[in-house]
Amino acid sequence: MSNRNPIDQSTLAMKILNSEAPAPNGLDWLSDTLNGVDIYSCFAKTPTIFFDPQSTATKSQGTYKYPYKTQAELQVVIAGHMAGQVLGFKRGSVLRVTGAFGLSISVYGTAAKPFVICPYDDANALPIITAGANVTWVLFDAGNNIWSYTAAEVDVWRSNARQKKKAFSTSVIETLDSSSNNRTTYTGGKIYLRLPAGETPNDGTIEVSASSYTFDLNYSNVPATGNIIVCGLDVQKGSNNTFSITPESPGNLINTIDNIQVIGCRASGSGIDNNAILGRDAMCIYGLNNDKRIANLYVAGCYCTDSLNHALELGGTSGAIVEKNMSYDCGGNSIIELWTSCDNAIIRYNWGDYSGTTGNIAIQAGGGIFFANRELNGDTDDTTNTKNFNNTAYFNLITRPRIKGFMANGGIGHKFYQNTVYFDSDSTGSSGTAWLTTGTAATGFCNISNNLFYWNPGIKANWYPNMVLMQAPGANASIPSGDYNVYFTWWGTAKSLWNAKGGTPFAGSNTTSSLIIYKTAMAAYSLDQNSLASIKNAGGTLTLSSIGLVVPTILPAAGVYHYAPDNAFVPMASAVPGIRTLTGIGKKYFDDKPYAATSATIGAFLGA
Repeated sequence: MSNRNPIDQSTLAMKILNSEAPAPNGLDWLSDTLNGVDIYSCFAKTPTIFFDPQSTATKSQGTYKYPYKTQAELQVVIAGHMAGQVLGFKRGSVLRVTGAFGLSISVYGTAAKPFVICPYDDANALPIITAGANVTWVLFDAGNNIWSYTAAEVDVWRSNARQKKKAFSTSVIETLDSSSNNRTTYTGGKIYLRLPAGETPNDGTIEVSASSYTFDLNYSNVPATGNIIVCGLDVQKGSNNTFSITPESPGNLINTIDNIQVIGCRASGSGIDNNAILGRDAMCIYGLNNDKRIANLYVAGCYCTDSLNHALELGGTSGAIVEKNMSYDCGGNSIIELWTSCDNAIIRYNWGDYSGTTGNIAIQAGGGIFFANRELNGDTDDTTNTKNFNNTAYFNLITRPRIKGFMANGGIGHKFYQNTVYFDSDSTGSSGTAWLTTGTAATGFCNISNNLFYWNPGIKANWYPNMVLMQAPGANASIPSGDYNVYFTWWGTAKSLWNAKGGTPFAGSNTTSSLIIYKTAMAAYSLDQNSLASIKNAGGTLTLSSIGLVVPTILPAAGVYHYAPDNAFVPMASAVPGIRTLTGIGKKYFDDKPYAATSATIGAFLGA
């Protein structure tokens, strides 16, 4: 059993920002992306309650020798006031949950003595909580090796890889034709799976999702609630949201919600690939309502993948810090969606890769960061633009989004600056747009500045991007402010457009790539007057050599948590004409240098 002492929060902050601490075994995405979050020394404590679902002990007492072994035991013991208690999940163990809400507990701690969940022992693998279930399949058609399983619609995984789904058409055999090995379809209350000849789904490698939520963590319905720390869990395969943190119903006694931290966790396999409206998030964390938001929420060093919607969705938070997380292959936003009633969030040093292609039927946002404008009371649009404010995203790396890098549709006081967004249509099948704004917010509701938007030329010359998307300029049309952005695309003249969403915001915008026309139209809105584009855009000055961005040769994939070469996405040219040199950011894609509009660099990387 490991016995490591925690450190105070000020020391923790310094260690995280300076990236001093090595990543522990089993969390190689942290070291590969230089997140630098050491969940052992910074968060984990010696458990007071032990859990090992593979234990063969003759008793279940929650001790190291006689740990608790079942979901039912945990849900009885871990409840209510748990101040100072530490629930340890044994590393390398696997808990297969059952029931609609999976492992569902309602707890709270105190500021001085939070309730902690963390791993113990020294196996390399994190403790797994999964809704994945091995079930018995029945042979449906021997000639085509199609099998069936009677159940509500859920998705299927083989060796932890989600099997692509096809929409049912005419008949099972026609739907799962000879080109459909390792594909599924759903009809008539049954899941159908076609496998290569001679293979069987009853070999222990095939799983279906048995629960809507895998880990349903509720903060208790008491006046002062929260004070919960969760680190080092691997949560998998919830058919709605995989890892969810929400208030215990009905929430009528709650006055304050404080200090919830999620550190170094992995969440994957969320959602059902269909057209139903579900959350489908890898991680989803919500406050109670507009007025009772989670204060001091901290999400760091987490890895999300195989999510049919967002890597992380927040609602009802105030002052959240989300940093040094990574995602790969999420259908929605690869870093975060602030969906409803969020204020003063700081989103920094995160890397989201390859979004918008996860589902075959449930095609989602395909973005990086989204500041939505909803209110938690009733989950409706906030027509007052007052419930979401002062949210900031900086020093983030967004790579291969299918649709857009950044979106905001209302609120006030938002900032999106010093981020790098890299588009690759050869990977995603779509060129994407740098940013998109909609809604009825006042002019300048969001400042978009000092970002590097780069479209890799690729080989699909017909994928022409809309550089930006907005509504027709005017009062209360959510037109942002901002400046000193770089919009770099190398497609031909008149093919990279400054565009409108559902209309023409200024003369010629939908038919020209002219940076000159765009700047003239945006002068009244203090938008992009000193921003640059490539020489392919009339008025642009940048060339491939003058920006010198290093295109990656290796990008993430299943089980690959890094890119190569190490200086990929770095603009290696010594200067960009017309603005400051691309230097001064810091190692990799994060540093804690303060933002200064008059001297800020462009993008989230160290230049030459």
